[in-house]
Amino acid sequence: MARPLSNDIPERVVAAVRPRSSTEPDQWRRDRGKLLSWYVFFAIGISYFYTFVAHLFFSKEAAAFIGRADSLFQIEVGTASLGFSVAGFLAAWEASTTSTRAERR
Repeated sequence: MARPLSNDIPERVVAAVRPRSSTEPDQWRRDRGKLLSWYVFFAIGISYFYTFVAHLFFSKEAAAFIGRADSLFQIEVGTASLGFSVAGFLAAWEASTTSTRAERR
């Protein structure tokens, strides 16, 4: 299933927000990890969770949307999407909780 356009909006908003008044030279380096974790959260976690729901719970509509007949393949795509979604959520969580070298200084 196609990636929803609505996911592009939060990704761009989160990526555009960064502290501009900071006098610390390493502030942007520290914020890069946070921005990346939010991007992974939306682009991978939310997007694949959306396809999981679409292929498992609305399989007939999803199959018609991609031009296929409804089959067990929808379940396979849905469960694979759930796995990628969980991996995206875990990666975003790990990136947001891991301290970088710049934060340890």
